[in-house]
Amino acid sequence: MSGAGWEGAGALRTLYVMRLRASARRFAASLRKPRRLAVLVVMTGLLGLVVWGQSVSGRANGSFAGEDAERMIAMLLLVFLVTTVANALSNGVLAFTPAEMQFLFPAPIGTRALLVGHVAASLVKSTTAGLLFSIFLRPWDTPYLRSVFSYLVLFLTLILAGLAADLSVMHRDRADRKRLGRIVGFGALAVAALVVGGQALAAGGWDAAMLDPLGWPVHPWTALFVTSSGAEAAASLAICLGVCVLLLVRPLTFHGNVRESATHSSERLHKQLQRLAKGNVGQDSAERSKGRVLPMLPRLGGAGP
Repeated sequence: MSGAGWEGAGALRTLYVMRLRASARRFAASLRKPRRLAVLVVMTGLLGLVVWGQSVSGRANGSFAGEDAERMIAMLLLVFLVTTVANALSNGVLAFTPAEMQFLFPAPIGTRALLVGHVAASLVKSTTAGLLFSIFLRPWDTPYLRSVFSYLVLFLTLILAGLAADLSVMHRDRADRKRLGRIVGFGALAVAALVVGGQALAAGGWDAAMLDPLGWPVHPWTALFVTSSGAEAAASLAICLGVCVLLLVRPLTFHGNVRESATHSSERLHKQLQRLAKGNVGQDSAERSKGRVLPMLPRLGGAGP
């Protein structure tokens, strides 16, 4: 990457288009296997039954309505936000495949083009999640397209928040980043425990409404789903998009070199994918065996059949 502007934006767009086409080809090739085709048919049939049942009953989820819907969406957003920021601080969010690293890093691609391309590609990937979330986690009186749009706005906010958090600590070493991520994660849990626990002690009991104060900071995003007022929906959308614009300022004004941090994140992601492919879900063998008095058995260490 050379420069901090939009250099190489055309080549980056070509890469993302090629990646989408490659994914489509892999998906089409996988359908040639009868087992995968059968799984796809069964899953599509089940989703079709769910959508048909919702259309017949006239509601997405009978127990997911009113204050319960607003509270659940608020808690869902808070969990996503805290985990996204904590993970971005600890591990970073910029990650590429080995082939993409060979294509991108030697090329004269500007930092700004790379970061904005990451945001756009992540939002495209989130479309599937928005469609599925709108089927299973949609308030019963919210139209389907409105729910999809609201989830996309929510995911865009999370993507930009994670990227801004990553860029803010990119100059720190790995140990400091891990420490900051833990502080954010456990700090959020401590704040939630204090808020809810204080109310429970004062009232002498527990009630789900005690979670509502935690949802106040994210009320504009929850209002996109549940409000019946057009004016409130428009105001909430303006606030959400305004926050997204503010978060986008960080990538657009960042002038550092993100290649080194992206390389570390990409290598770690590649190792994780390799371990998953081998059925090794946890940490690598070197990290797992750290602090052990006795060495692991050869079979458990990966040397066995």
